[in-house]
Parts: sequence; structure tokens; C-alpha cells
Amino acid sequence: MGRFLKLFRIRIVFVLFLCVFILSITTGCRVHVDMTVKYTLSDDESYYVVTGFEADEDTNYISIKDSYEGIPVKEIAEYAFRNSSCIGASIPSSVEKIGYGAFEGCSNLEIIEIPYVGDKEVDSDAVDYNTFGYIFGYIEDADNNFLNVTQTNKANVSNTYTIPTLLYQIDLSSDAYIPYHAFEGLSMVGTIDMPNNTISDSALEGCSNLDTIGYNTSKVTSIASLFGTEETKESYLVGENYVPTSLYRLEIHGDITSPITEELILISNISIYDASYICSNALPTFSNLKSIKIQSSEDVVIDTEAFMGLSAINDIYIYANVDIKSKAFYKCLWINKFVVYQDILGIGSEAFYNCTTLEYIEYGGELSNVSSNAIVHSNTTLKHIDA
Repeated sequence: MGRFLKLFRIRIVFVLFLCVFILSITTGCRVHVDMTVKYTLSDDESYYVVTGFEADEDTNYISIKDSYEGIPVKEIAEYAFRNSSCIGASIPSSVEKIGYGAFEGCSNLEIIEIPYVGDKEVDSDAVDYNTFGYIFGYIEDADNNFLNVTQTNKANVSNTYTIPTLLYQIDLSSDAYIPYHAFEGLSMVGTIDMPNNTISDSALEGCSNLDTIGYNTSKVTSIASLFGTEETKESYLVGENYVPTSLYRLEIHGDITSPITEELILISNISIYDASYICSNALPTFSNLKSIKIQSSEDVVIDTEAFMGLSAINDIYIYANVDIKSKAFYKCLWINKFVVYQDILGIGSEAFYNCTTLEYIEYGGELSNVSSNAIVHSNTTLKHIDA
């Protein structure tokens, strides 16, 4: 019996290991194992400085604490993580200064979360400041794991920095101002998320392969202006600015209180986070929009005619309680998937008028206040699902 139990346990462990292994392959994800960060007390003993790291072949992530032994962490020293093998790094908003070349030579770096751009936070009046590349420094005769990028601040001071070519995603963790040419020339980067930031015009100039931008509509009034007026090989004209043809996805943080009217014709995917209100005629020019995701901890009102006539939309997924006003999806002809994972608080008249390819409106919570003519000229039915 004892031998049987032992063999059984071994098999269970093996199966669990196999499941984790298969999951990691199929999802493309890697487990983050934090490196040991070295913290050194400042001369006046009022804060800690990150001065280095210890790593072995099993560690791949730099996660800096906002405090150490009850004392805030406020600074990262020059070259603190030089030649680290990390694939990701996270810097908390408690850090007020980042030294030159703190991440120099980090050839495997794919994602970084920063509280601001450059060595310290600046405001909208700043002219002579350091841009994003400052924290990577400059490597003479760098190999093909790096790209030399020249960035010019508002004082017309240019510096060349050596950025890892694997760097794909940049996340901003605070509401710091993003200055002119902050991310200039980052042709390797695919995603920049700035959910709470006011962003200068031309901050993303030369980000020629960017496919996703996260921003807040209360802080940014024009997406195209973020890319500036310099034409690149793979770009198209929107107003006076050139937007990369690679940009297909917007991540909008907060309410949409007025229509977004820029001719961003290649946007096919929009996610809306932390909103409570989406206005009428919210996206009138997004004729190629195919997918919408809404995710919020608050009840969301989708106002009258919010997405009316956006006939290219295929699927809509809502992770919130939602109140759908009249004609919200009027003549969205090609919707074939509409799922609300929580409560539907209401559906107004003709909300789903002529949505001829939509078989079900699926919902995972409660259903209430459905107008008698919410669904017109289609065979759509309401269907409860398990959330």
C-alpha cells in the first residue's frame, strides 16, 4: 500500500509538472523569478539607493521595492543593472532619480515599467531634460542585440543611446508628464501604455512599429499629434501628423465624454478600461473597427447611438455591469459575438436594430429593463451564460 501511494504521488507530481510545462508553451508566457536587488543606505540615512543586483541562471526579473526595512527607496545608481540578463523590470513611483545607464547592456530586456521618462520627473515647462534612452546609456561598438537611437529634447540637445532590440513594451506607473520626443526613434517597441499621463506632441515620433497605445482621453486630445509631423516610410497622414501603419489597437483609460473624430482608419481593436460612461457617437470615424472590449469595476452607461453604424464590428466583450441606451448598436450589421459577463442593467429601444448576423446577446449576471423593441429586424435572442 505504501509503495502504491508513493508511486501515485510521483505520478501526480509529474502530471502537475507536465501541465505547467504545456501551459507555459501554449500561452507563450515565462515565469518571473526576481533577482536579488542590492539596497544601500544613503549618506544621511533617510532613503535607500539601488546599487546593484545578484542573479543566477534561474532569475530573470528586476522588481524594485518602494521601501526597504521601512525606509523609502528613492534612487537607482548609475549602471546598477549593467549587463543584467533580465527580461523585465519594474520601478516604483517612490524612485525620484535613475542614474545614467542603469540598464546598460540589458540585451534580453523585453518589458519595463517606469514612473517617468529619463532620470527624473519633469513638468510641461521643461526644456532641457533627459529622454527615455538615458537609463540605457551608450555602448560603443554594440552588437546587433542593440540599436543606437538618437533622441533630441526640446532644447534641441541630442544624445545617442543604445537600446536593446528585444524591448517591446513600456508601461508608465504614475501620472508624470511625458515630454517632447520622450520615446523618439524607438522602432523596436510595440506597446506603450500611458494610462494617467499628459503627453506632449511628438512624444512618440519615430516609433515606427508601434501597434498599441494606452492613454486617457481626459489627458490626450489627439493621438495623431503624439507622432509628430515627420513622415516615415510606413505611415499615413492624419491631419498634419503621420501615424504609423502598424498602429491597430487603442487602450482607452477612463470615460469617453466626447466623440473621438480623428481619421485613424487602421484601428481595428479598442479596449476601454475603468470607464463609467461612453458618449453618443463615441467613435464615428473608426470604420474598420472590428473588436471592442470594455472592462470596469463601475457600472458602465453606453449612451444613445454610441456605436451606431460601425458595420465592421465583429465582436464585443463587456466585463462590467452595463446599461445599453437606445440605438447604441444601431445597424452594426456584422456583430456575431456580444457577451456581457456581468449584469445587463437595461437595453433601450432599437439598441440592436438590424444586427442581422448576431444570434445571441449573452450575459452572465442579471437582466433587467429590456425595451420591448430593443431588438429589431434581426433574429437575435437573449441567452444567459455562466460567467
